[in-house]
Amino acid sequence: MPTGVYPRTPEQRAKTSVSLRGRTRSVEHCANISAGKKGRRFTPEHCAAMGAARVGRKLSPEHRTSISTAVRGRVYESRRVPVGSRHQTGPYTWIKTVDGWRREGRVVAGLEPGDGRVAHHEDGDKLNNDPGNIRIFESSGAHTRHHNAERRALGG
Repeated sequence: MPTGVYPRTPEQRAKTSVSLRGRTRSVEHCANISAGKKGRRFTPEHCAAMGAARVGRKLSPEHRTSISTAVRGRVYESRRVPVGSRHQTGPYTWIKTVDGWRREGRVVAGLEPGDGRVAHHEDGDKLNNDPGNIRIFESSGAHTRHHNAERRALGG
């Protein structure tokens, strides 16, 4: 079989796909792959150089059409959601702010992203974002200690 990059026919791709289906890589194989890539790709210098090369570059019409409209639609769709919109995912209500999507409880409590503080719902209902129901802990450790004390008080 020739080495290097060469065009594969659909039949060759189908055979390769069938032959690899269900196979797992051995530890030795993974170590060989890892050893082969060490120091060659994705170093900080490489990432900086690639980032600098991309700055300000416009997409060509050919490249733009090659990006699927579904992906392009998802990317721009998230930007078009108006500030103040609400979205329910699991036990939390999310609200769109100028900074992006944030949990409504954190917004109500006045917590900033990345400040390390935790919004705790006193009644345990994460949908009840009444300011009187939210208690602020200065750290996740303090929040954990609170829950541990509650468990001990209940005999658990």
